[in-house]
Amino acid sequence: MSVSENHFSQKSQEWSTSFRLRQHLQASWQPHIQQQNLALNQFQDWELAQSRAAYLRAETLQNLAQQLETFETNFKKQGGDLLWASNAEAAQAHLRQLIRRYGLDTLAYSQALILLEINLPEWEGSLALSPTGQPKGQALLPAWLAQLAPPLPEETLEDPPPHTGAAIPSVLRVTSADFMVADTGVLVMIDADGTHTALLSQSQPLVVVMGLEQVLARLEDVELMASIKHIHREAKPHFAQLLLAGPAPTSPLHLILLDNGRSQLWRHPYLHEALQCIGCGACSRACPLVPLTAASDQGLYPGPIGAILNPFLAKARVAKPSLIDTSPLCGACSSACPVGIDLQNLLHQQRVHRPRPFWQKVKTWWPFRNRLPFLKAVQKFAAVQGAVRKR
Repeated sequence: MSVSENHFSQKSQEWSTSFRLRQHLQASWQPHIQQQNLALNQFQDWELAQSRAAYLRAETLQNLAQQLETFETNFKKQGGDLLWASNAEAAQAHLRQLIRRYGLDTLAYSQALILLEINLPEWEGSLALSPTGQPKGQALLPAWLAQLAPPLPEETLEDPPPHTGAAIPSVLRVTSADFMVADTGVLVMIDADGTHTALLSQSQPLVVVMGLEQVLARLEDVELMASIKHIHREAKPHFAQLLLAGPAPTSPLHLILLDNGRSQLWRHPYLHEALQCIGCGACSRACPLVPLTAASDQGLYPGPIGAILNPFLAKARVAKPSLIDTSPLCGACSSACPVGIDLQNLLHQQRVHRPRPFWQKVKTWWPFRNRLPFLKAVQKFAAVQGAVRKR
């Protein structure tokens, strides 16, 4: 996803001046915002809930190492297999080992940004061979699940079809979860469209890929965090919530915890707050520039939070220049964030402190250098005038 140097700035400036486009964008977002506001009415005090969510995320990140150790212990007690991946290549290696271990034929994966982060859809070349040397197939989970059910017959019930089911292929199911709970070792999945429910009903091995920051300290925190995430992402008050406590008897469970720059961001002096993100997309809908630019111009993770995360988690997919350069720092993203991330300040800090190429430093320094003789003359004149007045 290479982006030209001026493409982002040109498009954002061009589209932001289009009155008709702004009208269309406002009309398209208005129903979602209205439904979201209605869904938030289920909270008696939304500001209190928002403050509580921000506190829970900040508390967890402050003790992240301890929370991960607790989760690992409890997850293994539940019978799960925890695999640590320092980067995308390590996660790919774990998946290759699992495919060889089970001798599977197909890799079925869900649509999740973290799977794009490990380049899963681009594996047709690197993951093309099975242990027997035969080519593998890849499919998105909804398409694979649809193949399991036969089409509805046109015959009547008096004349049933001869084939009433499809053979279930041997696949390695790869998906993501929304949260992991440290004190119980449970994985939490928010099922908005029924994909996770259908996925867990199958008996093939299951692999869950998660970022190591998506951990909650206590099971009692799940209800609040899952509700906030689903309402801001889907603008609906009701949802299915799945708690995965260990593997099924016929379905091994493997969890790949991905670092890929998250520990570096966690140790960062002023950007670590970005790891509080729960992936709800509220900042993207609030930012006035995001709807005016193509998704490919924003990098892997979109919106203001993506401008902070992409340089650490998806270095190959960073847009240059990005929202860091073009953001008006209006504060709309900070106000919209349900977990209290001060994105306005993070964007400002990233803009000020990030390393700049040498030519940009020269470009900034040279005009000032040319003014130095004039400034020295002004200072000398002021000093002379001050001395004359003292006399």
